[in-house]
Amino acid sequence: MTLTKDEEIRTGLKSSGVPEATFYTTLVLENASDLRELIVSRSLLRKGAAKGVYVYPKAKANTTRARKLFYLVAKEMFLTGTTVFCVSLTRLVELLNSEDYFGDAASIDKVRVVFLLDFYEEGAPSPLTPSDAAKVRTWVRQRFEEGNAVSLLSDSPLDRCAPWWPVSFLGFLNENVYTYAV
Repeated sequence: MTLTKDEEIRTGLKSSGVPEATFYTTLVLENASDLRELIVSRSLLRKGAAKGVYVYPKAKANTTRARKLFYLVAKEMFLTGTTVFCVSLTRLVELLNSEDYFGDAASIDKVRVVFLLDFYEEGAPSPLTPSDAAKVRTWVRQRFEEGNAVSLLSDSPLDRCAPWWPVSFLGFLNENVYTYAV
């Protein structure tokens, strides 16, 4: 069976964790041209260096929109030829702790940008043990040091994520991401 280009793109997006709901819109149509400009200007990805995007809602009513725009950044980066993978924080920890190095576990290290969902959820206890949180911090730092990126979706501004993450790590992220409030 021969796949059409559209079918191949849809399959690639799905295997990268991008939900189908984003297939029928764009950042421009969603009035997020500034995010689109970061992609087309190559401001996020340069040879040997990368920046992520930190997306959060200004108001709780904007949570769904923030998530949609976050996934649209992943989709549009994929469409420009950048390898991406979308994963939740808890699934990332499972993959980091896995002894098997295939499937999703291999994907998190092979793609150029990992899109990390649920980086912080205000009012909820951290789902991570201290050891797992340290693994995530080390992994994130390593990705940036290697010239790859991690983009993050949260429900709060970066400076309010201290209940889950040390201030030094938040400072590191602040230097390595473009913050986008929805």
